[in-house]
Amino acid sequence: MQFTPQQLAGAQRYGPQTRVGNWLEDTCLDESKIADFRKRKEQGSLTMGFTQAKMALCNQPVPHSYSSDGKLRFGDTVVVVHQTSNAALASDLFDEISFGSK
Repeated sequence: MQFTPQQLAGAQRYGPQTRVGNWLEDTCLDESKIADFRKRKEQGSLTMGFTQAKMALCNQPVPHSYSSDGKLRFGDTVVVVHQTSNAALASDLFDEISFGSK
């Protein structure tokens, strides 16, 4: 077996301090994620904060609508209750639904 001139001269060998792989990319990605988290936390746009704000808004008491002629109009606030189980119908107003998409 023949050795290269570097091996014959006793060149540096691999050691535990040698970094292998895409370590710089991983470090930059981690720093970017932390910076993005801090920015979103300062702006109050974290998912957890949005969920808490949404729950606070949805759990507020609101007056029910009343119409003397018995007709339901757009924008009325109603509670739909099942008579047998006495359970109310609930929906998420913040859920976006796209009609016509497949």
